[in-house]
Amino acid sequence: MFPPIPVVQSSFGREIARLRALTGLDLRQFGTLCNVSHSRIHALETGAQIDGHTATAVKIARGLGISVGELIEAAWGR
Repeated sequence: MFPPIPVVQSSFGREIARLRALTGLDLRQFGTLCNVSHSRIHALETGAQIDGHTATAVKIARGLGISVGELIEAAWGR
């Protein structure tokens, strides 16, 4: 069973932040790499925005060098 949406979103954002930190890229650099605005990435990482767009998650996962499935799995497994 999947956790409630706020828990998933919170975990998802924290996982993006954790993995981005491992790349050594700041928000602007990572946003450019992913073709996602740095402000949207920041909002996702902090939980200020709940983005229901799968395309955004796919772009972020690609920027991290993983599949969107791996990103979601890592967020739920934490």
